[in-house]
Amino acid sequence: MQDILSALLAPSRTATLLEAFYRDFLDRHGRRPVALEVFHAGFSPRAPADGGWAGFLARMGGLGEAAASVEPQLKAFARLQSIDLAAALLLRTLLAAVPDEDRAAIEQLARELPDVAQRSGVLLASLPAGMRDAATRAGSIRSDILPSLVKHDRDKARSLLALEGDMLGLAQPGAPGVAALMQEIVDWRIAELLGEARDLVCNVQQNGGGNPILFLPSGAAAASFPRGDLDAMIDGERLVVCVRKVAVNKVTTKGSRTNLLPGILRHWFGEDAGKPGTGFKVWLRRRGDVVSMEPVSLDRATEPG
Repeated sequence: MQDILSALLAPSRTATLLEAFYRDFLDRHGRRPVALEVFHAGFSPRAPADGGWAGFLARMGGLGEAAASVEPQLKAFARLQSIDLAAALLLRTLLAAVPDEDRAAIEQLARELPDVAQRSGVLLASLPAGMRDAATRAGSIRSDILPSLVKHDRDKARSLLALEGDMLGLAQPGAPGVAALMQEIVDWRIAELLGEARDLVCNVQQNGGGNPILFLPSGAAAASFPRGDLDAMIDGERLVVCVRKVAVNKVTTKGSRTNLLPGILRHWFGEDAGKPGTGFKVWLRRRGDVVSMEPVSLDRATEPG
């Protein structure tokens, strides 16, 4: 029985590897890694065995002077690890504003969010409809984001955010390390979400009319890729790519209805583009506010490994 309990309580291989990476980084750099560095090194900062990244840091002694402020809020920090892109951008906008003020008005955050999104490499078109338009953004923040993001706990020591009237701020402004750790987790969360949605490899296939189009891959990456008429750069030319539910079926110049996509694909792959058995593929990439489109290969393309 004791052996069974020991096995159940033993840390997972993933947790052990994360801990080994953390210690090695600390030895080499003289400081702990931030969550984004862990993520880019190929590890997940989620640390479920510790209840999240903040809990992992607490166990590893990585919070330093912030421990007294952060440890009562470990569950609140863990919730940040599952927020969506719109909520993450709102928090990043808030954290950029609160160094000057303890609170920021929702209208101010709504105005400043597009600039933060652009600096973060996020297309506004990838956000929910209400967040894309300046006229509806503040209302969308109030109705769609804040109810789940702001927890009206009686114990403010266990809350990260406070909403007073139309002013959003930190529940404990000035608490050592809280804002910095929030920023760290939000930065990683945005990178994680963008990593899921930034680049797609699309299959070139013919539609019912015999013209080649691009079919999006299945899975979470394609599901979270923005849809609609998106600004694009193709072969050095500024165009508009039309991304629909399962396919890219049109490329146009701005203001034109002429579909350039079949010609572009035949220019890249020849007259066989999209025919059964050819296996041609195209990269669809997000780069800031612009989508780029380019052949994976000018042969029978395979996704690079």
